[in-house]
Amino acid sequence: MKFSLKEFVEAMTDIDKNLGFSKFVKYISIFCLILALFNYKAVLKDAIEIFSEISDKIHSEKMELRDQLLAELRPLLTEFRSNTRADRLLYFEYHNSKENLISIPFKYAELVQQDNGFAIPSVDPEQYKSINTGLITNIYEDIKFGSLVYCSGPNDSVFMEKYSGIYELINSRDGSKRQVFISIPGINQPIGLIILEWMNESNIEINIDEITKTATHNYIPRINAAILSKSPDKNKWL
Repeated sequence: MKFSLKEFVEAMTDIDKNLGFSKFVKYISIFCLILALFNYKAVLKDAIEIFSEISDKIHSEKMELRDQLLAELRPLLTEFRSNTRADRLLYFEYHNSKENLISIPFKYAELVQQDNGFAIPSVDPEQYKSINTGLITNIYEDIKFGSLVYCSGPNDSVFMEKYSGIYELINSRDGSKRQVFISIPGINQPIGLIILEWMNESNIEINIDEITKTATHNYIPRINAAILSKSPDKNKWL
């Protein structure tokens, strides 16, 4: 059966005359609502499927951004470690449960990437997974505005007393002897932490002033920019 445009217009005109178009729309809406209530299981199933598809797509896009970020960071972190003559570099990100959330208070720190010098063993990422930030609160406060903190070795009693949480964490898990702790500043608050490590207490002289200059002038701004460029909210920073 064909239904011409003229017949459709005439039908709408009759409805408007006899019932009023606004009432017609209201009744159609009520009818659709009743239909949905009687078929709520099907409606709910469709809604869940749509939500699941959207969530999967968002997750896939975020994972693609993550892969791109790590690919960009890898040579930069290698260069940073090499120019500071460190044996190992650990790159941590702060996050809230499952995702990195810029500008939202974080609960955990997690090892995202590492770079190791020749013959330096890798650390097990599982040892640094979802670390409660309560362990690093003191050092976080001291480095978040751009200062570096240096641990001169296992017998550094000043560091041990002031930063006992991270001292026990690092020295009990990866075998390094000396460390430099550097914040990744983000925009509103830090978004991560880099730890430069040396495996021997005396084979290399560490010049903190030179490392500070190298980090703050050459590398941390570039690392920070690379991370923010892959943020879902990057347009806020432009």
